[in-house]
Amino acid sequence: MITQLPPGTKPGSTDSPQGITSLPVLADAIPEDMRSVPHWVAWRFEPRKNKVKPAKAPLDPHTGDHARTSRSRTWGSFDEALRFYRDHAADGIGFVFAGDGFSGVDLDHCRDAATGQLEPWAASVVAEFGTYTETSPSGTGVKLFCRGKLPGKGGNRQPFEMYDRGQYFTVTGRRVPEVPEAPLDCQGQLDALYGRVFTTKRPKRRKSVKPPRSALSPADAEVIRRACRASSQFAQLWSGDVSAVPTPSEADWIVCKMLAFWVGGDYARIDGLFRQSGLMRPKWDERRGRRTYGLLTISEAVADQTKVYSPGQSSVSSSTPRLSVPSSSDNDNPPPRGGNGSHPLDSSAELTRALAAALRAEGHTAILADLAGKRRVLTALCAALQRQSGERPFFIGQQVAARVFGVGQKTVSRWLRAMPGLMLVKESSYAAKRANEYRYRPAVLNQTEDCNRE
Repeated sequence: MITQLPPGTKPGSTDSPQGITSLPVLADAIPEDMRSVPHWVAWRFEPRKNKVKPAKAPLDPHTGDHARTSRSRTWGSFDEALRFYRDHAADGIGFVFAGDGFSGVDLDHCRDAATGQLEPWAASVVAEFGTYTETSPSGTGVKLFCRGKLPGKGGNRQPFEMYDRGQYFTVTGRRVPEVPEAPLDCQGQLDALYGRVFTTKRPKRRKSVKPPRSALSPADAEVIRRACRASSQFAQLWSGDVSAVPTPSEADWIVCKMLAFWVGGDYARIDGLFRQSGLMRPKWDERRGRRTYGLLTISEAVADQTKVYSPGQSSVSSSTPRLSVPSSSDNDNPPPRGGNGSHPLDSSAELTRALAAALRAEGHTAILADLAGKRRVLTALCAALQRQSGERPFFIGQQVAARVFGVGQKTVSRWLRAMPGLMLVKESSYAAKRANEYRYRPAVLNQTEDCNRE
């Protein structure tokens, strides 16, 4: 005869974290065929880091250490688990499923703790199985114990949990009314419920808005055909397959950059084309300050794409102008501090005058309308400054250039670092208005001049 705890006693409940209590164990009501196997542990509430709800940690009834559901030596008999629960202020006892014929189904948040009323969906599962079912320690759920084997791996898909090995269920002995007093053979029911819960695929998050909002025009269709033929990566990303890139956002940027090559940095056209791709999703129109995520992505992509496609040519063309920057002898600018004779460009006013004069002379004033144009002007300006300085380094101030071009200082820094053949000779220790020293490698500068002449 198993000794039942005195009515109303709740071993361990007063010491549980956050004041959480568990229903007392009714030992005599627990089925005999479960009590007869040595699959028992005690358990205790333990707090979890960054979690409100504590864990129900299984305890070895011999030592009080944490038990492992994969190690039978940390389990004990029913009497040993009950004794530990009673003598060591544990919060309850539990039954370990070991793949030897017992299975369990846990239905969470389906019972009114005050009235004992089950939710309709839970009541239907209990009726379908018709096996021993009891109330969980919280009083808000129920657990079904039966004979049988799961058709697949057990697991948790809320509000259902199903296991036949590698897990334990808390046991209270508080049988739900009108159910059998022992676990029955429920193989058919296990197969059916498992099929409904675990083999039905959950709907996947849509990665894109697949149906295009409008058909591509013949001209746009030709652009996409050329782009897909030229790059298998573009074809894959255009279809919405982002498996080959780290993030969907990077896929957006890559596609926009490739589109910038084919349509010449036309923001509106890139936006219209992207909206027909498999990457299009609501995030594209989300606000990021005064602009949308889509517009920011296009801006960054266009700025990074310095070459554009030219119909009728076998190669691509770059629209970087060849600038002639006024020398210090052509104006009233003072010589640079440090006395090395390089063009000073020592203030935003100087740089503005130099740029304005150069762009007017070359007829390129419209080029500063977008980021790609500004980057090409900066590239041309650096080449012009190097030509003027000869073999000596030239100065360019990142903060000054950022104000003139209307971009962030980090953007200018990134553009300068990305220029082929441009080397940072000396980083200035002067205040922000002073400039760093740069020098082009001669071979690269010659290539730049050759391209400009072409």
